[in-house]
Amino acid sequence: MDFTFFDVSEDDADRRLDKVLKCILESHNARDTNVFSLVRKNLVKLNGKKTKAEVHVKSGDRLEVASFLLGEKKEIEKSKKNADVPELNIVFENEHLLIINKLAGLNVQPSKENSECLSSYVESYYASKNEKKSLSFTPGPLHRIDRFTRGLVCFSMSLKGARWFSENLAEHKIKKTYRGVMEGHFGEIGKKEHFEDLIDDSNEYHQTDGFHTVKAGTEKGKNASTFVTPVEYKIIKETEVTVAEFEIETGRKHQIRAQCALHGHPLYADKAYGSSYSGNFDLCAFRLEFPENDLGIPTVVLLD
Repeated sequence: MDFTFFDVSEDDADRRLDKVLKCILESHNARDTNVFSLVRKNLVKLNGKKTKAEVHVKSGDRLEVASFLLGEKKEIEKSKKNADVPELNIVFENEHLLIINKLAGLNVQPSKENSECLSSYVESYYASKNEKKSLSFTPGPLHRIDRFTRGLVCFSMSLKGARWFSENLAEHKIKKTYRGVMEGHFGEIGKKEHFEDLIDDSNEYHQTDGFHTVKAGTEKGKNASTFVTPVEYKIIKETEVTVAEFEIETGRKHQIRAQCALHGHPLYADKAYGSSYSGNFDLCAFRLEFPENDLGIPTVVLLD
């Protein structure tokens, strides 16, 4: 029986064989994609030996798949039509991490209403630069910011980068700072204040136009922690506002918007959270801080 060989790369390492094999079969229009059955029938081998679907593969391993199972390999989608894919505003890029300045109004991931999103653009960008060195890896967002918030968003460009980011995020070693405009005169310039409230993200809270909002200051929900530092007082259309920086310790949906509204200073023009002023609110994720590392990722990434 003839077999087709596939080499496991570093970006496939430590993944279960069934997960990697599924990607291979789907990309080659396989006639049978029942992974566990194929492995049991010895139609898939690992390093020339019979194996189990649950084992974890290592970089340098060789998979063998019975050739008769495989159809023609799907062509990698190198890009979408130029008219449909905007130019990515890349702030930093290396082999492990891609940091993009996202525009307000664009989802990071697809929604029920709209499949157009930054993630799909990044996948196309990755495909245009890589000849599919990995059998199973695809880039993805490592955190998210809301649709109407602009600023820095990180995407994985390698499995090593994804794991490094996730581990440090879980240990609160990655710091995210936003800048926004609050209604009214808030606090003292340079003096940091702390918002800590429960946020309820249940389906109970909706605007009449169907826009999903959350509720801060409830008796139940998830803890939200935000440090607020006023940096400037301004006047917008005869209205006093405070430009402030927000350091978030938690990443709840609409966290900054909901907490500002709860504490009597909604973001200027954020009508979904109680502002009476027209226009578009401005909230920008402008600064990321990372721990020292050997991946070539800078310790500070800042938007001008």
